[in-house]
Amino acid sequence: MSEKNIKQFMLTSGDQILTEVITWPDDDGSDIVTRNIMQIHYIIDSMSAPRAVVKPWMTQQCHPDNITTLQIDHIVGSAIPTDSVILSYMTACEFYSEEGSEIESDTVEEEDASYEDVLEYYDMKMSGSKPH
Repeated sequence: MSEKNIKQFMLTSGDQILTEVITWPDDDGSDIVTRNIMQIHYIIDSMSAPRAVVKPWMTQQCHPDNITTLQIDHIVGSAIPTDSVILSYMTACEFYSEEGSEIESDTVEEEDASYEDVLEYYDMKMSGSKPH
């Protein structure tokens, strides 16, 4: 995965997503070919500052071999994400890819992982700790 190909999009639905762009549409096409689309969720709790967490936008689509297309007319805006957002995105891709490889795909979905699980995994990755 190349960091320069990771883009942040605001969709007409209001969803903010991060994705690795594989190919941009040509002059007569209307789809962007991507992989690992993650939706940005914001969490506000009384114990800490607001945090952004990324989770899969579509169920069972967090494997490097899975390709997803986005219709360009559903994109309102695009941006180059900050380094910290890219790091969160790459950590989430790794988290959900690892989780999917350890379970049978027809029994558990990525969305079964709680925000707390994702936050704990982020904190572990950022600190360099190993899981227990």
